Amino acid sequence: MRLLFLTPRFPYPILKGDQLIVYNRIKGLSKNFQIILLTFYEHETELEHLNELNRYCEKIITVKISPSTIKMNLIRGFFRNNLPLQINYFNSKEFSKKLDTILKLYKIDLIHCFTLRLAEYCKHQVI
Repeated sequence: MRLLFLTPRFPYPILKGDQLIVYNRIKGLSKNFQIILLTFYEHETELEHLNELNRYCEKIITVKISPSTIKMNLIRGFFRNNLPLQINYFNSKEFSKKLDTILKLYKIDLIHCFTLRLAEYCKHQVI
């Protein structure tokens, strides 16, 4: 079975609690699932740790989110919708396109959307 894991932060190295949770879930679930990870990252240095996650993931797809994009997302969201700022923070057409591509290319049995922050990407997904 194949599991698509969506995360708002690159899960390794483990510097914060959410990264610890995601890393351990991926590690544990990889025993029973083929895992595709779609994740945001902020700094190129985070990608130096791809090998640690490649041990547990069939595929890792990353989307960079810059401070300027975050600021614009928050400003636009404040004036255009009534969604929580945390959801607007992670608004990305590139992330959405990559998600659509994954769903077309792979047979996904389950989507694990880590935190409410990314829930907007999954609310219309039917597998």
